[in-house]
Parts: sequence; C-alpha cells; structure tokens
Amino acid sequence: MADRRYILGFSRKTHFFARAIQWFTRSDLSHCYVRQVDGGVDYVLEASSHGVSLQWRSVFLRDGAIVMREYEVVGVDRDALDAAWAQVCYQRLNRPYSYLQILGDAVVITRKALTGRTTRNPFSQAGADVCSELSLAWILAIPIGGFDDLDSDTVAPDELEDRAKTMPTRFIPQSLDDML
Repeated sequence: MADRRYILGFSRKTHFFARAIQWFTRSDLSHCYVRQVDGGVDYVLEASSHGVSLQWRSVFLRDGAIVMREYEVVGVDRDALDAAWAQVCYQRLNRPYSYLQILGDAVVITRKALTGRTTRNPFSQAGADVCSELSLAWILAIPIGGFDDLDSDTVAPDELEDRAKTMPTRFIPQSLDDML
C-alpha cells in the first residue's frame, strides 16, 4: 500500500476519431487518462467509446493506446489522492461516452481559430464524459488548486497536459516505464 502512485497520462490512437481530435486541436495527443499503480496492480481510468471504465493497463495498451507522456502526481497527501480516485470512480464509472460533446468541441475550436473568441459547447451532455473531462474531474477532486478556470466542456488533452505541468508532478520517461 505504501507504494501506491497516481499518474496522469496522455496518449493517442490511430483510428479516425483520434486523428480528427489531433487535427482539430493541432496536437500529437487525442486522449488522456488517470492511472493508479498499487504494487503490481496497474489500472487505467478512462472515458473512451466504451464509456467510462477502469481496466488493467495491459488491456489499455493492447487496445491500441500509444502512450505519449505521463506525469506522476507527487508532493500531494496520499489520502487526498485516494479520496479523489474513489470519488471519481464512484461518480463516473459506467457513464456513457459523450460523442455529442466531441462534436461540440470541434465547433468551439473552429470558432476560436476563426474569430479568436471562445464559446460554450453547444452539445454538452450531463451524465456523459469525454476523456479530458474525466481527467479534469479527478484533478479538481484533489485539493491543489490552479485548475478551476478550465472549462470541462471544452478542455482538450493538450491543454490539460500544459496545465498538469504546473502541478506537483514527476515526468515519467516511457523508456523507463516498464521498470516502475
């Protein structure tokens, strides 16, 4: 139990939907997730086309995830991290994936690119999640501050990563990840 760790991860896949997200956000990322590593047990909490799920990391990788970058949360009270994990799992596991919200994100990103102005996502869905919304919910459940201004309806994985770099984190080089 003493070696439980929480990691915010960023990845991409090669299917059309992931490529469209990368194109719209002009990023190498299309996905984000939260990992809990507890001894030899490695879980990924994510929102994907299957909805919000908790799965073994090996299954996550086998299903085509290409891990780009991961950041271990450090310097934060373990009880606070455990509570945030439990809260987000309890509130969001088995929720459906929000396909309409992704469409709305494209509208928001296009409008911002064309006019420089932001707008609310016209297709935001209560009770459904996208990956960045789920990851942001976990971060907001940790009492560290600095994320309250992000809009869960429009935040993209690359924006979340930029902000995550300001958190107390330790970058995990992927070449070393198998040794963890």
